Amino acid sequence: MFILISSLLKKHTRPLAMAQDPWGNNNEPDKKNNDQPPDLDEFFSRLIGRRPNRGNNNSGNGSSSRAPLHLPVKLITLITAAFLCIWLASGVYTVRERENGVETFLGRYTRTTKAGLNWHFPTPFGQVTKVDVTSISSMKVGELKSQSGRISTSNQRNGQMLTSDENIVEIGAAVQYRIRDAKNYLFQANQPEEVLRDIVISAIREVVGSNTVDDILIDKRGEWPQEAKQIIDKTLIQYDLGFEIVAFELQDARAPVEVQDAFEDAVRAREDEERLGLEAEAYARERIPVARGEAKRLVQAAQAYKAETLARATADSSRFNNLLAAYRENPAVMRERLYLDTMAGIYAQSNKVLIDADNSRPIINLGGAPATVTPPQLAAQDSTNTTPAPANSNSTTGKTPAAAIPANSRSNERSRSR
Repeated sequence: MFILISSLLKKHTRPLAMAQDPWGNNNEPDKKNNDQPPDLDEFFSRLIGRRPNRGNNNSGNGSSSRAPLHLPVKLITLITAAFLCIWLASGVYTVRERENGVETFLGRYTRTTKAGLNWHFPTPFGQVTKVDVTSISSMKVGELKSQSGRISTSNQRNGQMLTSDENIVEIGAAVQYRIRDAKNYLFQANQPEEVLRDIVISAIREVVGSNTVDDILIDKRGEWPQEAKQIIDKTLIQYDLGFEIVAFELQDARAPVEVQDAFEDAVRAREDEERLGLEAEAYARERIPVARGEAKRLVQAAQAYKAETLARATADSSRFNNLLAAYRENPAVMRERLYLDTMAGIYAQSNKVLIDADNSRPIINLGGAPATVTPPQLAAQDSTNTTPAPANSNSTTGKTPAAAIPANSRSNERSRSR
C-alpha cells in the first residue's frame, strides 16, 4: 500500500517539476532527481497551499516560485481509503491454541476469543490481550528450604503461624494453579497473583489456628493441607478471580529454630512412647492366647478332677453302705474280715517281716538233703536278706502270730474292737 502511494506521488509530482523551467535549463538535474523519492514535505505543503520553510537557500529573488499543488479528489479519496484499509487490517490477530484473547473497546470488555484468526477494532479504540489459560504456574509461600539446605528468610514473616494451643510453627507450601477465566483474571483484581498469595496464606493460617502443634506437625500432617486447599477453592469461587488450584503441597512444617532441639526431644519421647505401646500390644497379643489356652486347660483339668472325685466318693459311699448292711447282719464276721483286709494292706507296704521262733517248723527235704532247722537267731533279720513269709503262714490256725503284728497295729485293733 505504501508502494502504491509513493508511485502516485511520484507520478503527479514529475510533471510539476518539469514545468518549473520551460527553457529546459534544469532538465539534467531534474532527470537526476527523478530516480529519488519525492519530497513529501514539499508535497504536503503544496497540497494545503503553503510554501515549505526551507531557510534562505533560494537564489535570485530569495523566494520560491513554485505554485501550490492541487491533487484530484479521486486521488485523495484513494489515499484515504488505502489508509483506512491498512488501519482496519491492523485489527486482525491470531490466538494460539493455549491462549484466550480478551477484547476491549474504549477500555470496556467486549468478548473473549478462542484459538484461531480473529479481528478486533484497531488501536487506539480497541485492544486485545492474550492470556495463557493452559500452562500451570507455581507459587511458593512461607519459609522454604533451598537446595543448599539453607532457609530462605524472604517469606519468614508469612511462614510463622500460631496454633490453637499458642505455639508458633513455620510453614512452607507450594501452590500450582492455572488461569480458568481470562476475563476475570484481567478485570477482577489489579494484581491477581498477589491476591491469590494472600488467599493461600489466609487459608493456611485458618487451618493452623484451629489445630494444635501436634496435629500440624505430626498427627494430621497429611490431612490438614487438603483442608487448606478446600478453603482456597471456596474463596476463589467467592471472589471469582479466574484461578483454578491444581495442587497444594506442604513442603515444610516445623517448630522455630530457637526451640527446634527441645521439640525434637519431645517428638523422640513421643515416638518412644508409641513404640513401647506397640511392643506391649504385641506382647499382649502373643501372651493372651497362651494364657487363655492355659486357663481353659486348667478348667478342663479341674472339671475332670471334680468328676473323678465325685465318682470315687460315690463308689466309697456305696461300698461303705454295703459293708454297713453286711455288718448289721453278722458283726463278728465283718469285723474279722475288715481286720484282715486292713492288716493285709499294711503288711503289703512294710519292708520288714517278723517271724515267731517258737512256732517255727523244720523243713523236710524230700530230695535227700539234710534237714535244717531255722535257728532262732535269724528271727529278726532284715527283709533284704530273708524271704518274706505270707500273711497266713500259720496254716494250722489260720491266724497271724501275735509276734508278727506290730505294736501300733495291735493298738489300732484294740481301739477298733472297743
